[in-house]
Amino acid sequence: MTVRQMGIRERAVSLGAILIDHGAPGLNEEERLEMMRRELTSDLFISSTNAVTSEGTLVNVDAYGNRVAAMMFGPRKVIIVAGFNKIVQNEKAAFDRLEQIAGPMNMKRLNRETPCTHDAVCHDCRTVSRGCRAYTILRRKPSYTPMDVLIVGEIMGM
Repeated sequence: MTVRQMGIRERAVSLGAILIDHGAPGLNEEERLEMMRRELTSDLFISSTNAVTSEGTLVNVDAYGNRVAAMMFGPRKVIIVAGFNKIVQNEKAAFDRLEQIAGPMNMKRLNRETPCTHDAVCHDCRTVSRGCRAYTILRRKPSYTPMDVLIVGEIMGM
């Protein structure tokens, strides 16, 4: 959502970039999964993160693992963009943010039928619709993955 709010996709297209976007309208499930796989080997992967600790650790949760996988290995260059609202004190606070803010908001945005969409509280549910499945902690830049992390001085994303 941070990348969408910033208009990066539209700007890239206006500059002639070829966009690989699994969220593009009109894709069926098979096409969407193929786009997710192609994102893993793209020249440039731009994403956000769910939380950044004051020590610089990136903490994320994903439903499929495609976003966090691409952050760690595959694309030739990774840029992570985050609003200052995602900065937290430590890893415990990062997981609190994932469970109390990012996870419930994302499930609501995706119209998933999970307990957190009703009360904005993580229940560590076992529902088929659960979106919080793949958790990652990046304490350092992964080897062989050129990465930049940019903090935007605004409230962005979830």
